[in-house]
Amino acid sequence: MWIHCAKNFANTKAIAAGEQSGTASASDEVLHALKEANHAYLDKHGFIFIICATGLSAETMLEELQKRLPNSTDEELQNAAAQQINITLLRISKALV
Repeated sequence: MWIHCAKNFANTKAIAAGEQSGTASASDEVLHALKEANHAYLDKHGFIFIICATGLSAETMLEELQKRLPNSTDEELQNAAAQQINITLLRISKALV
């Protein structure tokens, strides 16, 4: 069972890394701003910022994070759920190809 779980985790980790590849070419300034905004988001809402990052640059992710940070936690629960649905549908479509 552990080997099966470890393989699934490794696959999920690789998929997530590909989805977030927009951060690979980001400047140190943008990466630092993302880190700080992510911490502020977690502190405010009690959960991590989630966005369907496929095809998005780090700058775009930062802009979306900064736009959503002032939202209420109830709004962000809805936004996070919608983003998770988008991520799940994207992963399902990739798995079926």
